[in-house]
Parts: sequence; structure tokens; C-alpha cells
Amino acid sequence: MKRRILVAMMFVLGFCSVQAQQGAENWEEMRAERVKKQAERKAGELDLKGDAKDNFIIVFTQYQNDMFSSARKSGMFENMRGRNNEPEKKELTDAEAKEKVENYFKGQENQIKLMQTRLQIQRKYYAEFAKTLTPQQLAKVFEDQPMRQMNGRRRPGGPAGFGTHP
Repeated sequence: MKRRILVAMMFVLGFCSVQAQQGAENWEEMRAERVKKQAERKAGELDLKGDAKDNFIIVFTQYQNDMFSSARKSGMFENMRGRNNEPEKKELTDAEAKEKVENYFKGQENQIKLMQTRLQIQRKYYAEFAKTLTPQQLAKVFEDQPMRQMNGRRRPGGPAGFGTHP
């Protein structure tokens, strides 16, 4: 009986890991498709044609992938998971309060590092885009960047300010 249960559990765990792996692959494919559509839409907004359009789509896709990669490397996505699962205590011990403040400071430091990295990426791709785009087109490429979300406006599930509830 125990052997059957053990075999069944191994089967279920194996099946779940395969499904999780396929889910991650599907997510990456969906993200890549979304970036491609975004690049095509932006090329249309900029009224690009022919080789200029093709080149823009390639560079814009690389740019978006670098921006996403910087966020992933910073741990931003992992930090967002599980924030709302912790029950909120009304009274904190002194040690818990101190830890909460220290974690807030660490989060702010990580956010600044991420913003610096993303700024470097933006400057790099600005130079790439400037080879083929006009200044007006460049402004349109960079005006819709998600960095606005990190500059003061709190994202749902994002880092909460000190003393705020997630």
C-alpha cells in the first residue's frame, strides 16, 4: 500500500514539474510575442517603412529584452511574489519593526540600482536608435517607457513605502 502511494506521489510530482516547465516556456513565448507586437506598433506610430522598420523592430526587441532582463536579474519579480500573503500584524515587536525598516531601506537601494542599470541600457539604445531615427521619433520611443511606474507611482504588488500596506 505504501509503495502504491509513493509511486502515485512520484507520478503526480513528475507531472506537475513538467506542467510548470511548459508554463514557463509558454510565458516566455507570450512575452516574446507581446514585445514583437509592441515593436511593430511602435514602428507604425513612427511611420517607418522597409529596412528602417525591420531594423527598428530588431533593435527595439533587443532593447525591451535587455530592460526585462535587468528587472529579472535585480530580483524585482521575486520580490513582488508573496507580498500580499503575509497577514498584517497590528503590533510589531521592536525587532520586527527594526527589520521592517531595514528591509525597506534595502528595497530602496535595490530599486535605485535597478534604475541606474536601466538608465545605462536606455542610453545605449538611444545611441543605436539615433543612427536611423529623427529626434522627434526618438522622443516617441522613450516617452512611453515603464520607468514612470518606478518613479513615484506605486505599482500593484510592487514595493510599498515605509508605513504603507502592500
